[in-house]
Amino acid sequence: MSSPCAEAAKKAMKVLGIIRRQFKDLDKKCFVILYKSFVRPHLEFAIQAWSPYFKRDIECLEKVQRRATKVVKKFKSLSYEARLHKLGLTTLYDRRLRRDLIEAYKIITDKDHVARKSIPSSCVGMEKWKINFSPTKDLAPFSIHTPQKTLF
Repeated sequence: MSSPCAEAAKKAMKVLGIIRRQFKDLDKKCFVILYKSFVRPHLEFAIQAWSPYFKRDIECLEKVQRRATKVVKKFKSLSYEARLHKLGLTTLYDRRLRRDLIEAYKIITDKDHVARKSIPSSCVGMEKWKINFSPTKDLAPFSIHTPQKTLF
């Protein structure tokens, strides 16, 4: 596993250990406040710079959240997904994906004022792509259609 992920997981586990020792019986509301305030920031610190994409790194960070959700005793016997649902949380992967989509939307709609020169050369030709914006209640607020490639 990569060094930033391991360090983030280690720090988050230390904070989680402190919470476990100090608060013997946590209810749902208190846990969510403590988790969002003290544990999750360690897992998401500088995530834009080193966003984990290896499966082992994603699992390393997700393991911390998996353990953290077991702190609430009445949810301990539930599956991970059920615990997340009951606590009103999402997986860290889903949070990163949502954040990336929001950033892509800001860049495409020029809300971030990113200079065109700063777009990587691997994106050359993107101006030919057709981007449709449809602010609906769907998960994806926009769709991207690649141009038809011709062989000759």
